[in-house]
Amino acid sequence: MTSSANRERVLAIRESIIFRYRDGQSARRLAREFGVSAGWLGEQLRAWGVPTRNAREANHLYFHQQQRAGKR
Repeated sequence: MTSSANRERVLAIRESIIFRYRDGQSARRLAREFGVSAGWLGEQLRAWGVPTRNAREANHLYFHQQQRAGKR
């Protein structure tokens, strides 16, 4: 799938992307899964009115997710 097609797919499933991001998945992980850049996906989230996490918030969330999974 081309980069353009990947972006089209993300735009088509916008609500799912937003839900998964708000549910704790990282923009980087979602971008990797859908074959788009994390920067582009972050821009889309902001354009859609979704507050994005800064590095501190992302690290905090990641740490707590790892604790819940028993990995830390």
